[in-house]
Amino acid sequence: MPTDSPDKSRLRRATNLAALAGFVLLGTILAMAGQQLVPFLGVVDRSLDDLKISLLTPAKPQRDDIAVLAITEDTLARFPYRSPLNRGFLAETLNKLAPKGVRAVVIDVLFDQATEPAMDDALKQAMESFPAPVIVSWSDERGGLTPAQQAFINDYLSGVHRGYANLIKDRDGIARKMFRGAAFNDAFVPGLPLAVARALSIPVQDGPLRIAYSRNSDPDKPTFRTFPIHTAGLLPPAWLADRVIFIGADLPQRDRHLTPFATAFGAGSGNLPGVVIHAHALAGLIDGRNLRPLSPAENVALIFVFALVGVVLAAVDTNVAVKFAVGGVAGVALLGLGVFGFIESGLLIPAFTPGVAMAAAAGFATAYVGSRDRAEKRFIRQAFSRYVSPAIVHQLVANPGRLQLGGQRREMTFMFTDIAGFTSLAEATEPSLLVTVLNEYLDAVSQIVLRHEGTIDKYVGDAVVAFFGAPLVQEDHCRRAIECATEIDAFSTRFRQEARAGGVKLGHTRIGVHSGEAIVGNFGGEARFDYTAIGDAVNTAARLEGANKYFGTHVCISGATVDHCPDLRVRPIGELVLKGKSKPIPAFTIVDGITDETEYRRAYDALRAGETTAPDIFATLARRYPDDPLIAYHQSRIEEGQRGVLIEMADK
Repeated sequence: MPTDSPDKSRLRRATNLAALAGFVLLGTILAMAGQQLVPFLGVVDRSLDDLKISLLTPAKPQRDDIAVLAITEDTLARFPYRSPLNRGFLAETLNKLAPKGVRAVVIDVLFDQATEPAMDDALKQAMESFPAPVIVSWSDERGGLTPAQQAFINDYLSGVHRGYANLIKDRDGIARKMFRGAAFNDAFVPGLPLAVARALSIPVQDGPLRIAYSRNSDPDKPTFRTFPIHTAGLLPPAWLADRVIFIGADLPQRDRHLTPFATAFGAGSGNLPGVVIHAHALAGLIDGRNLRPLSPAENVALIFVFALVGVVLAAVDTNVAVKFAVGGVAGVALLGLGVFGFIESGLLIPAFTPGVAMAAAAGFATAYVGSRDRAEKRFIRQAFSRYVSPAIVHQLVANPGRLQLGGQRREMTFMFTDIAGFTSLAEATEPSLLVTVLNEYLDAVSQIVLRHEGTIDKYVGDAVVAFFGAPLVQEDHCRRAIECATEIDAFSTRFRQEARAGGVKLGHTRIGVHSGEAIVGNFGGEARFDYTAIGDAVNTAARLEGANKYFGTHVCISGATVDHCPDLRVRPIGELVLKGKSKPIPAFTIVDGITDETEYRRAYDALRAGETTAPDIFATLARRYPDDPLIAYHQSRIEEGQRGVLIEMADK
């Protein structure tokens, strides 16, 4: 029997080692991607962490440094109205607490609007004169406050410690992380527990923080002594002295959140009031307890080691039973490592994803010959059919390497479409009929986009997102987008009439178009990605689509797009300051062929120049063209005393 030459044998060994090393890396990469992209992996790892927190956190007697005064249903029943909470009552509560030697008071109630002036003043004075630090929940527009509410809360809490009232919850709705805070007006407002720590000079480490929940040695007692707030005056000073007193709601259907205890003991035991969760966070800071997940480097190293174990198990020449037994021992060792790390230092070691890496790497190594090619072909077919538009498919078939993550910065034009009132229509229309109409509509809009050689980015319900200028470079992407929007507008008008004749009260289609620089490429992970674009230009196109509802227009195009098509007929809307922006952008709409554009342009130019004749010109146009929504919009602005063409959009 002939044998290989030494050179061929060495080459084969080198090839085998390279393949096995590749499987180790592949198992590592897939597991890492899975942590980010596969919700199931994260849920299992987080659930195992929850079990450690619930069962392995050292149990201690009920804490004597924190107490909760709970606003209960019995409390609210004492007042003629439930919300906002009677501030005179809160002022009386603080005055009753003042002589009892408390360490600090934390009020987890948002004071975002005025109530009765005397009560407001009484509470403000009680907070400012309290002999110990008073820390009050605070929020801003990011938390849903209106500008008026923001102004009130800032003024009302001046001179009082503030803490951002925010709880970070993971995808499964469980509060595990501590909110560090956020910048506001050149200042940093810490999260509520951290604001308390700052006021009490409690040291806090840098970096992300997890809530180190406490566990009571007596399961029948709460972690913190809790009293109805309306009994505060009856409580002996010894029950409150030297404690941080948290004041907040403990109501059945309000401000309750799942905690890690829900994983171990069910939602009934693990669904805690927000004020109690803040108390747990502070307790962990006081104790110096820190729950630390693995660093990215440590996480990669752990996954790599178990992927290596999987490849070794697959490569060793032994029977399957032994391989499974050794794999099981490795899995148990991983669980033991997680328990040890948590008990010794609060380290949260993922106990599931490394096992997945081991199994995945072992599977790849066992298949070895041919499995890589089949997996790649299967992956490409799935990517083609589910995530990539036909224009991208053509390029990827010619060059599969384009499937790798990456991107490039490019000038492009973006188009957003949306059907007005579709949500209400969906609620009032029989589902099968609605699906039929919507599919027919989306198919026609898609065909129009493809006919103009645009790329369909995504569908979001009834909305279509498309762009021009990628993946193929199109020097005329601005013109293509405008012509596409014009054709979609004409089609949707006809389709709307046909749908209404068939009993479906379809709204008109709103379209936004904007050109600008964006990063376009394959975004995501190895297991799943989208060829899409990101950047401010994308967001601006979406904002312009939404702006149509204020002007009564169907199409809203930015000047950045129109400037590249000077021969196309458009009519100016105004200089728009979009929400979240400070610099205005010119906006235009397509010519409808009904209104005399020369007359409209003369009126618009007069309005822009601030001419005194502008109101009269628009009034004349409004009478002549009563069905022109853009003329009606400017006429209403003039009647409200506004001048010029600068329009600030209060909404997105």
